[in-house]
Amino acid sequence: MVYEPSEAAAFRQRLLISPGERTEVDYKISAPFDDDDNYTLKLIRHIQGMANADGGWLVLGFKGTPPKLDPNHTDGVCSSYDPTEVSKRVNSFVARGQRIGLTIYFETHPETGTKHPIIRVNGFVRLPYVCRSDKEATDTHDKILRQGAVYLRRPSAETSEVSLLVEKLCLFDRHIQQIEQALVRLVDEAEEGKYLLSIFGLGYISVAGLLAELGSFRSYHNARQMIKMAGSNPTESESAGKRSSKTPMSKKGRPGLRYCGWTAVLSLLSHNPDFRAWAKRLRERPAHANPLSGKEIMGAAVNKLLRIGFTLVKKQTFYQLPRVPQLVR
Repeated sequence: MVYEPSEAAAFRQRLLISPGERTEVDYKISAPFDDDDNYTLKLIRHIQGMANADGGWLVLGFKGTPPKLDPNHTDGVCSSYDPTEVSKRVNSFVARGQRIGLTIYFETHPETGTKHPIIRVNGFVRLPYVCRSDKEATDTHDKILRQGAVYLRRPSAETSEVSLLVEKLCLFDRHIQQIEQALVRLVDEAEEGKYLLSIFGLGYISVAGLLAELGSFRSYHNARQMIKMAGSNPTESESAGKRSSKTPMSKKGRPGLRYCGWTAVLSLLSHNPDFRAWAKRLRERPAHANPLSGKEIMGAAVNKLLRIGFTLVKKQTFYQLPRVPQLVR
């Protein structure tokens, strides 16, 4: 949840005055933040689980259900939650390249005058957080943190390891949905987006891939430059002075762009009647006209798509399927 600064301060005060487990808020007992004690390791595990569950708030200095003020809480405990050190320690237990976003507030309870750490945990953006290393309990030697584990906060405010494959798949499926939503937004914001999306059979993901590889269409003077960039331009093959009837792609451009174009035309050849009829003509034309094979048609379709896309964007017009002539009765 997002608040204006004044609203956020009032919200944090309500967390202290009216404690109670909420969907995104958990209450924890009062204990100092120490490097390797059991409480700190469990707190780090819970932070990982909360980050993998879209984030939330941790309020320290309360115990029991429903949560009540912990009589053992002091300002000394509060001072152990140095934001820099807590963030450094928490992120030392996530996979390299990952970083959990934390913000620590120190709110004074209006009745006791004691400060309480309130930790704002941000949810993951790209990939779920994965535990980097093992840590055991100092007394029982049970593993509190396990290398390679993915932790998830449950609705009961408990944190458990995502051990079932179906749960992991659901977690990554949510990650894919977040990426797709971001791609849809970026395509809608791009000036080329609406014109490319007008091509029947071309979806947001395909357009996003093409735009990511091609960049702004203003950088190109003609469609040939795009085709050369993709390396999908046909080249003549010769052997012993004889020309081959096959015309393979040069493959001297960006392989990522060729892949995006290739996956895009798979959909077009299945759903776009114009592309489908065009491909049929190339495949079934007479032997003397050099009929194309399946892969050659795919390469030619990529070039056709780039030419159409460039023309639509340059003329700022939308794609229209060719009209089927009606028989005169």
